[in-house]
Amino acid sequence: MELRFFKPPVIGEVYFIHQMLLQRHLLKSFYDNDEVFGIGEHKGIKEKDRLSRFKAKYIGIDMIIINKN
Repeated sequence: MELRFFKPPVIGEVYFIHQMLLQRHLLKSFYDNDEVFGIGEHKGIKEKDRLSRFKAKYIGIDMIIINKN
């Protein structure tokens, strides 16, 4: 089963997204790199890192926050 966004993600909301979706760069049509943040792991929220789409696919994050500065 493949998840799809039927509308662009809302800035400030949290989305749980499978790593495969990040690998396919489905977010790149919505936001620039500097607006995509990876947060921690599923065990809990850790340090907030600014990630590029291409870095994110190797780290294996499963939660992102769309955040506007």
